Amino acid sequence: MQWVGGGFHTDALSPDLDRPSRPAYSPTRISDHLVPVAISFWTLGRAGPLGPPREIIGAPSRRGDALDTVAPYPLKSPSEPELILQFAYAHSENRIQPHEPGRMIAHRTQKLSHREAQESASIATLQAPTCRPKPWRRMIGARKTSLRTTNISLCLFVAKNCLGWVFVATIRQHRLRGDMSCVAIIDIGSNSIKVLVAARDVAGQLTVLKSHTIDARISAGISHAEPVLSEEGMTQGVAAIQELLADSASLSPVRAQLVATSAVRDARNGRDFADRVRRATGFEIRILSGDEEANAIGRGLTCDPALASLKNFYVFDLGGGSLECLAFAERKIQEAISLQLGCVRLTEKFVADSTGPFLPEARKRIMAHTRLAVAESGFRFDLPCPSAVATGGTASTVRAIHGARTGQPIEQTPTLITVQHLRELLDQLAPLTLEQRKQIPGMPAARADIFPTALATVIALAETGGLTAFHHSFYNLRYGLAADLLETL
Repeated sequence: MQWVGGGFHTDALSPDLDRPSRPAYSPTRISDHLVPVAISFWTLGRAGPLGPPREIIGAPSRRGDALDTVAPYPLKSPSEPELILQFAYAHSENRIQPHEPGRMIAHRTQKLSHREAQESASIATLQAPTCRPKPWRRMIGARKTSLRTTNISLCLFVAKNCLGWVFVATIRQHRLRGDMSCVAIIDIGSNSIKVLVAARDVAGQLTVLKSHTIDARISAGISHAEPVLSEEGMTQGVAAIQELLADSASLSPVRAQLVATSAVRDARNGRDFADRVRRATGFEIRILSGDEEANAIGRGLTCDPALASLKNFYVFDLGGGSLECLAFAERKIQEAISLQLGCVRLTEKFVADSTGPFLPEARKRIMAHTRLAVAESGFRFDLPCPSAVATGGTASTVRAIHGARTGQPIEQTPTLITVQHLRELLDQLAPLTLEQRKQIPGMPAARADIFPTALATVIALAETGGLTAFHHSFYNLRYGLAADLLETL
């Protein structure tokens, strides 16, 4: 958090497929209101009554890939401060903009007496819910003769609402603990490299400050008997890690941890890659075992408030190199295994030409291989009244495609994904070539070649366990590692 343009702002979540923004903090103490009230009055005195509107009320604006916000609540209808400003200006100039329900009549003014101006302003104010006032920028050009009236009106509005929602946004910074201690986790996966910067709020809940993903497939050749990371893959991986470290440095995390999963774990030259990263960044990579990866994913799932009501459930995290399977009984991990069923691995093994259509023969072989691997692993589907949770890029991509088709952002799409929907989606994608799949709205280009394999794997997994739907969660490996790291501070 920092002071920018007369107001505090904090980088919210990057708009990628990993995680949606969390709701704003609701104040509960009088002291929580007094600080932002003082700040707001100071801001008015510094910037002037018609100064930058974002300092007074605030509206979300994009800054890079983060949400630069002073007030997270967009105006859904004409608001009282806008009307006060507009009509104070109109009144002082003896000019009133006539209103009609639902729209502003532009460039239509008339000279009125003092009494008529007051009456017109009152009528127009009563029509506020159905009329749209002038944009803020048109107000900035008001003559100096209107400043005193406007300043008084706005200050009265501030005083009237000092304990109301207008100032909720300016105290968002009080949500986090005073020391603002945060940690950064960089997850070096087979198909992408991700960063998460997180802290604890005053209630002890994990709060996301930044999340970003870079598609950097370092796992080419992972299906070979002795996988080897390519020179190109390692170069891309080091560059992505350096970029994510620089990106997270703006939030000054007190600790940062780099972890690698299946691609580096299984590669013959995985340690060489870790040494190269250490020389380039100064950070050591912690190479997780399969069990450590599965347990960290389970730890992350327990941080998701949307899953707080689930007691007995399975968790499946499908990555590029492996599939993690977990069973929770009364919200405690009973079983956790890692299987070499990653979608990059199986695509290389069973799809002869990933640039062409996804052939029925490849689909059958992938599904048969998945069923056999799950059966031989000994993973039990015996929980009483279970639910199933899916994490990872495959489930996120399913929701992103659905959101693109329905005109919804990913966080507003249904979190429940039925197996029947997965079958229908695979049937639609299978006849398409790679280039045609890349053109599908919501489809990440870097996943278009492996996505049919991923769908076939998840469908076979569901059929093996008798599952009909999956709850999707963004909380996975990085969230579990962040939670553990924060406990050490």
